[in-house]
Amino acid sequence: MRKRNEVITKMTMIRRILGKRGRTTIPYEFRQILDMRYNDVLTFAMNNDRTCVVITKEKICTDCIKFVPRSKDISLDEFLSQMSTDEMLKAISALSKALVDKEVTKDAAQNLPDRPR
Repeated sequence: MRKRNEVITKMTMIRRILGKRGRTTIPYEFRQILDMRYNDVLTFAMNNDRTCVVITKEKICTDCIKFVPRSKDISLDEFLSQMSTDEMLKAISALSKALVDKEVTKDAAQNLPDRPR
């Protein structure tokens, strides 16, 4: 017999493996259906018997998209001019590291021995 507030629903299920650092990926199909995007706010809730976790995409405001400039709507110069000095220094550091990593990878790939065919 069902409890008064219990709801029975049909659910789509996709299994994912939890990595050693406690990370997993929300399946692409779910992200598309729920229109989940980078920087969306998600809430994680667990039932009392700790057997089910529900992830909810939060709606922070209505019509937020009007107020958030898209990268295609703003030039790189405009974007940089909106950054603080600290943010610029962090960006330079991250970009420098990415370029070094890219060059190291490129150099390593060029120095690989030819594979037998």
